[in-house]
Amino acid sequence: MFKSNLTLLSESENAVHDLLLADSDSIELKTFTMIDKIKEEICNYKLLTIRAFREHEDRFNILYAGLGSIVLYTRDGIIFAPNCSKISSINLNSYSDCSLDPQIEYSENDKVVKVTLQYTVQILIQNSCII
Repeated sequence: MFKSNLTLLSESENAVHDLLLADSDSIELKTFTMIDKIKEEICNYKLLTIRAFREHEDRFNILYAGLGSIVLYTRDGIIFAPNCSKISSINLNSYSDCSLDPQIEYSENDKVVKVTLQYTVQILIQNSCII
């Protein structure tokens, strides 16, 4: 009887294909595992940064997160994420007593708002801030 080597070659090719596929899966698993570890380290770093903000009493801090940023405010060891707005112009009203914080006014949503500018160059209005 005559035996052909074609079937053996076909099985060998399948074995090589299976080995290459297993190697590719292993590389992909290692890559995704490394990406997950990097994401976890970034998260831990940001968490440590937020915890460090607790020491900055009565101050606004900016946490840069990805393509954006988050403004955080600390009071009595509690960290708040206030609702902040950016304004393009401020009018400084004259004041006679230099020891007082200056009164300013600005426009927001077509409405003129009059407030006091704090020494930190931040405007506090209830639970929001203007930077």
